[in-house]
Amino acid sequence: MRTQTRQYISLGDFVSFRFKCKTKGCGTELSLPLQENYSLTHPAAKCPNCNAGWLRLSEVTGVTAAPQLEQLVVAIRSISEWPGVCEISLEIRPDGCGQQ
Repeated sequence: MRTQTRQYISLGDFVSFRFKCKTKGCGTELSLPLQENYSLTHPAAKCPNCNAGWLRLSEVTGVTAAPQLEQLVVAIRSISEWPGVCEISLEIRPDGCGQQ
């Protein structure tokens, strides 16, 4: 018999986004609280240590994912405060699955 445990996170439990630089030899981490408004500063646009473009989608155009990240933060805030008749949660992978 196989036993399976599932883990869920309520949207209201999200407190920050964590960024970790994957540039060789860097590994700098940055945590940005969801309560803050980053629409003008984009602190996660590049690594504060090695200046690698974390959110850059294209080397040619310089387009970044910052606007999409901001929309995600606004949506998480809005839905987590929603007084609806159901709770929305995300299921997360068991430890060790899909990690690089």
